[in-house]
Amino acid sequence: IKIVVSQIAWEEIRTQELDKLKKAMVAFNRASNKLKNQLETNVVAGGLTDPIVGRLSSDEAKAASIKNMEAFAKENHIEIVIWSVDHADRTWTRYFDELPPFENTDIEREERRKNIPDAWILEAAIDTKENYGEIVAGCADNGLCDALEQHEIQSYHNINDLILYVESEIF
Repeated sequence: IKIVVSQIAWEEIRTQELDKLKKAMVAFNRASNKLKNQLETNVVAGGLTDPIVGRLSSDEAKAASIKNMEAFAKENHIEIVIWSVDHADRTWTRYFDELPPFENTDIEREERRKNIPDAWILEAAIDTKENYGEIVAGCADNGLCDALEQHEIQSYHNINDLILYVESEIF
């Protein structure tokens, strides 16, 4: 068993988690600034010192997110399929030819553009299948799951179902 993740999906996960961290940092910094202001201006705060030693910057958080995701991939033997120019060409062909995951023309074109990352993930999955043979996918997006299955890549919406499938194939 090999865990393979497209770089697009990997970056989506990393940046979504980084966004959560940044929101928490912003909330923390606001609260910290309020406290600092109180310590400087409130008469009853005399003699108290600012308990905040240092604050994280967005750049530090981004660098840590990259480093920690790389370490996680290495520790868990996860292969990241790097995006390529070929993936871009194939994605744009899919988009303009209205192929999966862009085939639903009942949806406005602007809305279908949101599937561009999914199309990149699909192209990485197609390449992975060519390299490894049979693959299965964990996927929470219905449109991407449908597109994967059109390329004979079995997909599971629920990670527990994927685990059960893998276990049934091994044992």
